[in-house]
Amino acid sequence: MVNTAESKKILLVEDEAIIALNETAMLESHGYSVVHAYSGAKAVQKVHETPVDLILMDIDLGLGLMSGTEAAQAILKEHDIPIVFLTSHTEKDIVEKVRNITSYGYVVKNSGEFVLHEAIIMAFELFNSHRKLHESEEKYRAAFTTSPDAISISTLDGVCIDINEGYVRMSGYTCEEVLGRNVEELGAWANLEDRAMFVRMLKQDGVVDGFETGFCHSSGEIIRCLLSARILDLGGEQYILSIARDVTEYRKVEARLSDSEKLHRSLVQASFDAYLRHDFNGHIREVNNAACAVTGYTREELESMRISDLDVYFSLDELQRGAEYIRKWGGAVAESRHKRKDGSEYTVSIVVTCLPYEGEDHFVSFFRDLSR
Repeated sequence: MVNTAESKKILLVEDEAIIALNETAMLESHGYSVVHAYSGAKAVQKVHETPVDLILMDIDLGLGLMSGTEAAQAILKEHDIPIVFLTSHTEKDIVEKVRNITSYGYVVKNSGEFVLHEAIIMAFELFNSHRKLHESEEKYRAAFTTSPDAISISTLDGVCIDINEGYVRMSGYTCEEVLGRNVEELGAWANLEDRAMFVRMLKQDGVVDGFETGFCHSSGEIIRCLLSARILDLGGEQYILSIARDVTEYRKVEARLSDSEKLHRSLVQASFDAYLRHDFNGHIREVNNAACAVTGYTREELESMRISDLDVYFSLDELQRGAEYIRKWGGAVAESRHKRKDGSEYTVSIVVTCLPYEGEDHFVSFFRDLSR
């Protein structure tokens, strides 16, 4: 069992000297360090001067003087410290007053050493639980607030109850314009059929990942987003936690790359010269129609072969040494002899260059049959 008293300092606020001495002796016998204040004002001063881990606060501290509840309220304005009240009263109004100040409870005087010590242990455990919960909430709030993605919490029928700065930046709407409004009323979804499908998936599985859809910016621009969501149970009510990532620029770049790839393939296929792309080990990865025509092989046959299967003069080792040269100087122009599928040979003029392709060096060759 963990020793709760280890290194713990308790401030005992008690105006009766005999009671204070007895309680101090009892607390010290359990391993606590004790400091003492005889009045509410002194208790407030002590907390400012000396860090303490818990306060045992007598409610009645003398007629006309600061009461224990008043002292507790003053302390809690500036310090987060568990306070356990000591009282001779059990009236309902006293109990309610204490409950409204702190959640660490009270002990009726003369309840005995065991009861008081257990109340202190429970107060420390409750305080540690509160602190961990607070730290967890702070971490969540920091992640929620600072995330560059758009995060929102909404009811199942689409009413937003919380959004982060990422949502504001991505949507162009302010918090005031979004909170409390339905996403359909706001016009957030570019396609309501997508929203209906998204909600169906979420209700069915409780989770949706990587759902791509369009959202409407306040300017009217359509933003492409990847949306992930979970159903959360908060206080017995179900809510949707959604995270949307703007992939608009990524999709534009992807489209440009696709267009560039299409243009590249069109130019390659339209070339009168034969075209081959191969890796460092000579494996042919891509050819054009002219390469098929001049070699007599089909596209599928060529793309299962190596350059050394076509070249009469160069073995694989010699081709790799040539590839190293091309890597160093960027390209080369040469003549060689190739053989067709039917076994006939022909002289070729070759232009080769080295280009990066999917993380490795590939070699692009254009060659022309000089015998024609």
